[in-house]
Amino acid sequence: MHCSLLPLYQVIQVPCKDAQDVEAGQKIIELMHELAMPMTHRQLDLCGGGLSPALLLKMIRWADLWDAPECLGLCAECLMNFVHTLLHITDINGILALPDAVLHSPSFSKGLLDLCSKGLLHKFGNVHEVISKEELRVCFTRLAFPAVKLFLSFDELAVHSENDVAVLCAFWYDGKVCDEKELKELSELLRVARLSPSFRADMLPRLNFFLPPSLPVLTLFNLVWDHESEVALEDKGLLKDCPPGWFAPARSGVVPGGADVLDVRFEASKLSALLQAAKASQDTSPLASPSLYYCGYFWVLKVCLLQVAGPLELELSADLSICPSVPPLPAPSALKARYSVHHVPLHGPVVSWSCSESWFKAGTGVVLNPRFLQFVGADGLTIECQLAVLI
Repeated sequence: MHCSLLPLYQVIQVPCKDAQDVEAGQKIIELMHELAMPMTHRQLDLCGGGLSPALLLKMIRWADLWDAPECLGLCAECLMNFVHTLLHITDINGILALPDAVLHSPSFSKGLLDLCSKGLLHKFGNVHEVISKEELRVCFTRLAFPAVKLFLSFDELAVHSENDVAVLCAFWYDGKVCDEKELKELSELLRVARLSPSFRADMLPRLNFFLPPSLPVLTLFNLVWDHESEVALEDKGLLKDCPPGWFAPARSGVVPGGADVLDVRFEASKLSALLQAAKASQDTSPLASPSLYYCGYFWVLKVCLLQVAGPLELELSADLSICPSVPPLPAPSALKARYSVHHVPLHGPVVSWSCSESWFKAGTGVVLNPRFLQFVGADGLTIECQLAVLI
């Protein structure tokens, strides 16, 4: 009796989330088949195949699931060669969510983390700009916790002060749920010593994400930090319970020139309505600018028409103040800042309006002395406010 032995095949069903997941699994099977061939018959060209980071990430997960280290290595190397400027937020989140065996392996750890770091710095390195532009700010809030943790470790962030980093973290955490361990990790990466004194004492304890080792530790820090040198504090051991990250050097990135200037433009149509109301002897309400961000606070400039001095000349007063509250930020109590206000006509030299320093309280502005300004109908009115937070 003759009996032929037929090979036995085991069918394994694996769940797939979407069509791309299926494609990734198929490509890994094809790659495994290719790698099983003799070297002379292989035609490997992953990086030249136009594979997206999203597809490569799924391929890495399949390779890890099927214990195919050579496939995994090829996919990881291809991913590391990807251009960081083309990474999407989901790509960065996906890389940092890879299994520990991949993300922390000696072969891939540095390359993958460098790729994510470059992508994050390219998109969000100018922290002032990210906060000021709603589109960028919303994009930043889509980062997963590991990406934000990596971001906070960067020395190269461009900020006016560490206030900017704290504010961006508050926007990121708004509406999210993190466990206590994650909040402590974020709080320990904030460079508390580089916050402005008023922000550190007033705003920081009330920020939604900030979780110090204890309130007394932060209170002691605020009491002694601005009155003793770092060497003296280390010798005395007064701040030994504070996280080391609090004392890290200031960020080294440079905010592009002009970012400390709030550029306010009042449209000609609104000024014309103000003039018409004045001519009709009606009460004229001040014109208010949109809220503008600088160094941990949102500011607003209001102008009020006092009188029409001539066909092309207005007497205006102005009020510069910090916004009472911009969710999710708490309302600031007070800060001291230097300001310089100028009128920038469309034609002709810049006209200085006021230059001084003052304490600001939420909702209570500094009233600038009345000023006669030339106004040409179609030009509108452009005012520049240059700021520097002192305390």
